[in-house]
Amino acid sequence: MSGIKETREVIVAGRSYCTAIVKSCADGKLNLLDARHMLAPVKATLEAVRGADQVMTELRDLDSAELDVLIDDFAGLAIDANSAVEALKKLKA
Repeated sequence: MSGIKETREVIVAGRSYCTAIVKSCADGKLNLLDARHMLAPVKATLEAVRGADQVMTELRDLDSAELDVLIDDFAGLAIDANSAVEALKKLKA
């Protein structure tokens, strides 16, 4: 068992971008001030990239408990992505 730390960091980065989009759209417009919301996703991406070479190794060695955690993580990412899409749609309306 190699763990799933690096894989989870990739998911965290994705969720972080979704959160940043939702925060950026909260006032009904996008502008330069919203760039501050991108700091956390950029940091999360840097963390994910550092260990990206280990993701395939982790995924090849999943146990049942790790798979359950990743299923929950991906479900959360899907919910966050949907929220980000909805926030962007509201900007268009």
